[in-house]
Amino acid sequence: NDNDNDNGDDVVTASLIVLNTYTSWCMYPIIAKQIRNATREINMATKAIQSQATGASSIIPTIAKTALHLTLAAILACDECDHWRIDTDAPEECDKVAKKVSKILTNLLYFEDSELGLVDDRSRKALLVRLGRMNSDWNKIEWMDYGITFRNKRNGYYYYYY
Repeated sequence: NDNDNDNGDDVVTASLIVLNTYTSWCMYPIIAKQIRNATREINMATKAIQSQATGASSIIPTIAKTALHLTLAAILACDECDHWRIDTDAPEECDKVAKKVSKILTNLLYFEDSELGLVDDRSRKALLVRLGRMNSDWNKIEWMDYGITFRNKRNGYYYYYY
């Protein structure tokens, strides 16, 4: 009887959440959707920056900054909740995610610091250090072929390791 333990207080009952291979399968489409949303924003930002360079637009787009926020939200969330890549029966799905994350990071880092809303060069370096750590973590998984990459020659930034 639920009333047997009722002492009049608002008590929240804790439940056990089990994350397993099934929940990994459930996460792949969610991760893909978030990455698609960020990719769409990056593509719009690229077009806006290109149109600004040709003089078609005199408005400085803040869309690249929004793309940065969406990208970081997507990839840091899927990095933090890591059971989808550790407890899985589908390493090929995880490879797809790693390839998408690599592509989106490479495209995002194509933008200049000012376009992304970064105020100093330490911000980009800190981001690259965090991404380097993420790459190291992902490479520790035995079936992961290559982890993530995010090289971009346009602005001269490569991997930063500590």
